Amino acid sequence: MGMFKYKEFIAQIKYKEVISSPVYFIPVLLLSIMIIIEGFHIFNHKQNCKTKAEWMEQSGMTYDRESEVN
Repeated sequence: MGMFKYKEFIAQIKYKEVISSPVYFIPVLLLSIMIIIEGFHIFNHKQNCKTKAEWMEQSGMTYDRESEVN
């Protein structure tokens, strides 16, 4: 007697109230947007993200890595 019953607690949760709550919905929405943006970034990584050598080569300059070694 007096023991907490897990099944009774689960039966009391109203999932529509939990999901529609701003406390749950806003962080999940922001996380989803970040995942989508990161997915697009990774998918297009080769086209848009270049190394310093590639940027210099594109502008007609030569890249000398040894000049940056301290």
